[in-house]
Amino acid sequence: MTDYLFDTPWWLPLAVVVIGIVLWASGNRRVDRTLKRFGAAVMLAGLLIAGISYFVDTDKEKALAKTSQLVQAVSSRDWAKFQEVLHPKVQFMLYKNRDALVSGAKATADQIGLKWVKVTGTQVKQDPQGVVVDLSCFSDQDAVGQMIKTSWRFDFTEGSDGWLITKITFIPDGALKPDQIEKRLVR
Repeated sequence: MTDYLFDTPWWLPLAVVVIGIVLWASGNRRVDRTLKRFGAAVMLAGLLIAGISYFVDTDKEKALAKTSQLVQAVSSRDWAKFQEVLHPKVQFMLYKNRDALVSGAKATADQIGLKWVKVTGTQVKQDPQGVVVDLSCFSDQDAVGQMIKTSWRFDFTEGSDGWLITKITFIPDGALKPDQIEKRLVR
């Protein structure tokens, strides 16, 4: 229910506003003050829903923003920004904490000659343990000589520092296997 209030699809407030306009116009045509007021109230309700959805960030929107920040940080090799979105005990393959992951990611990006990363799709799910973002992306690397499509899962948990990534998982998509990814990681 809160998704329809805080993460409203664009068509919902638009439909409520249009219904309000129709009711107001009908009341205006009939010279019915009650119907005009009701139409105006429905229009305001639609605008209020749109405003709440726009100005209030849900947990899923916060996780998506952090995911975007992480991808942008890797693509631009901004390791300080990369570190900001990671929980101190983040886990990814052979890296078991934030410091190991940051230094490993930096060394691996240099080793493979990472040029850029571009997101092609995301899916977000929320459960009682946190938020999970599945991401598909393309990356360009000198080591391979072509663009590579990969998929990743980011598990987020909320703490005193906000939503942070606690676990990163490579999602095999047929072409690449987890052991191939792990072989390229700098230890």
